[in-house]
Amino acid sequence: QNVESHYVSSYDRQGGNDDGFRGTYSQLYVDQRGEHVIFDAKGPGCVYNFWFTGSKRALHWGKLRMYFDGETEPRFECEAMEFFRGTTRPFLFPLVTHAFISSGGYSCSAPIPFAKRLKITTERSAGFYNVYYQLYKGVKAKSWTPEIDYRPVIELFERCGSDPKQGQDTRVVA
Repeated sequence: QNVESHYVSSYDRQGGNDDGFRGTYSQLYVDQRGEHVIFDAKGPGCVYNFWFTGSKRALHWGKLRMYFDGETEPRFECEAMEFFRGTTRPFLFPLVTHAFISSGGYSCSAPIPFAKRLKITTERSAGFYNVYYQLYKGVKAKSWTPEIDYRPVIELFERCGSDPKQGQDTRVVA
């Protein structure tokens, strides 16, 4: 009972089909800097997956930024297309994939833990997106840092189809 699973997306809150076509719900809000906030939660918690659509050749929304624990400057910032190539450390393939590899969207399955708060923004409206995350009660968490070691999770992804209980410890260490 100390874990709650949540999901946020660009779904049409009116029940129609405007899930990202016109950008009506392509962000939760636009912040004071003019950044489009797609995720904003108080923790402790962890984002486990986020996904965007875009053309096969480009994402039109510019930079992806992550702000942790009330910081006023992003702890992580990267152009969307660069990020989803899966070559930006520590966010590497196969945890990060582009539209030619995933289901036609751009996906990140690298766990992104946060202690107090995480806000994820895009420079411009993102269109279609979704974020899966969990919040924890009575648990202390350390927020993501660029030094996080995703190798155990990458190794687990590379063993897809095998018994996940066999092999090395898959905990992520920050």
